Amino acid sequence: MAPSLNIEKLIESIGLPAAELRAYLIDEIDEFLAASDPAHLEDEFGDVLFALLSMAWAHTGRHYPLRLDLAEAKLQQRLGRYGTISRHAPKYTDDRIAEMEVGVVHFVLGQFGGQWQRFDALQNGTVAEISALTDAPFGEPDRLTNHCIVTFGDVDEISYEIIYSAATQRAGNTIRCRIPDFLFLRAKKGLIFDQLAGLMALQVSAALDGIRLSPSAIAHFHSWESGFLTDSVSFWRRIATMKTIFSPYLTTGRLKALIESRGGTGWTMTPDELRVAAEYERKLSQACMRVVLESSLDREFFTSWVHPERLDLRSFAVDRQASFAVEPPRAGRLTFIAGGRPVREKGFVELCREFAAVRDWAKDEGVDVSLAILCRERNRSKGQEYIVDIERVIAEKNLGDCVSIEPKVSLDELKQRIRESDALIVPSIYDPYCLMPTYSVEEKRPSFVSTHAGIAENIRSPEFTFDPELEGDLVRAIRAWYAKPSVFAFESRFASYLGLYLAKESRPLWE
Repeated sequence: MAPSLNIEKLIESIGLPAAELRAYLIDEIDEFLAASDPAHLEDEFGDVLFALLSMAWAHTGRHYPLRLDLAEAKLQQRLGRYGTISRHAPKYTDDRIAEMEVGVVHFVLGQFGGQWQRFDALQNGTVAEISALTDAPFGEPDRLTNHCIVTFGDVDEISYEIIYSAATQRAGNTIRCRIPDFLFLRAKKGLIFDQLAGLMALQVSAALDGIRLSPSAIAHFHSWESGFLTDSVSFWRRIATMKTIFSPYLTTGRLKALIESRGGTGWTMTPDELRVAAEYERKLSQACMRVVLESSLDREFFTSWVHPERLDLRSFAVDRQASFAVEPPRAGRLTFIAGGRPVREKGFVELCREFAAVRDWAKDEGVDVSLAILCRERNRSKGQEYIVDIERVIAEKNLGDCVSIEPKVSLDELKQRIRESDALIVPSIYDPYCLMPTYSVEEKRPSFVSTHAGIAENIRSPEFTFDPELEGDLVRAIRAWYAKPSVFAFESRFASYLGLYLAKESRPLWE
């Protein structure tokens, strides 16, 4: 909108130099920021615009129209080139990054923190699986590639850094690309992904422009947050030559049905978040060539969205098959361990309720028992509401002398803690898979696994599975093990994740 003729004449009559009008503009901006009454704010905003137009006339001798449509086009162009509204060029912490040919691009757009130091606490199964996938062979069984993890982060410009390095630039390196997160934070906080999807897709496309892709590159979308990209025709045109994979992990569509039936708080996501997540999960599963799942439960759910031939079931177990004797110690003490995110679906409240029966049985047997639940986050406010619920049950059942809530630990430390315990307990009331029992298999320790966890179908010793919501079922399983030691048997039902990026494999073709 151009200034009216009267306003133009008024501006031309001010007669002050641009430097003085600059100070006038700053004063008007300060007055606008100090105002609180809505009517006053509108008046002050008008004063700011007038001061801006006056300064522009004094500086150039021209009257500039307020063309927000032109500004929008310019900002979209910047987002598509720089990934931000300023002209900040992408930042490479190592100049060689731009020369590295990338075979797999991981879109992990939920502000992926990652597991970059071995002493960092293990965040979740998604992080663990992505870390494993960056070491998977590419194309041929004996060939690796470079990987790039694209995510949002607290940065001023698109930034590229090497987080895992190899002895060569050709393969084995993992690059992290972070995109300024100001739009993503707004979209996630207000659940307005649909309103900002086009702009965020421009950012992601700009990030792709900064890396060198292999001719046979794969785009691997992780979790539902990447779903907004399905709304962008230009983005999918941009990756038209790439093979596409989607890993849902949480299976929010299935979780949504569970939470709607049970209600309450303490879950990973709110009902409103799940509504958005489930829709994007559906869109991604239908847009990608393959959908990677980890359990029969998820396969059954996704067949309502995707043709079964496009569903690719994989196992993330290092030891694909194991069988070992697991005689409990007879020294008068049993130690158990559990762990995971402090969210309701992990079943730690149910575990504590049922562990009271384990304690009572052990007392009759003259055995001391202990349970360590490794779920406390480094950021104490994260999941604190659910931890309070766990602490309440511990107090109600007088378990304070045998149950402890402890911080999450690194993967190496977690395996050591499992090795030092007599058994692992996985009490999930919902879990698409759960990697914890795979770690116990590595350490030759038994796992008592909830039948609600996807990995339970891989436990070939049914006496080690239990229903955490069935009163007395956990103590039944532990009591039977203690009375008659048996063999713990594990066998992965599905193909290894190590074959996910191979060009030829004895399974359905890509296309």
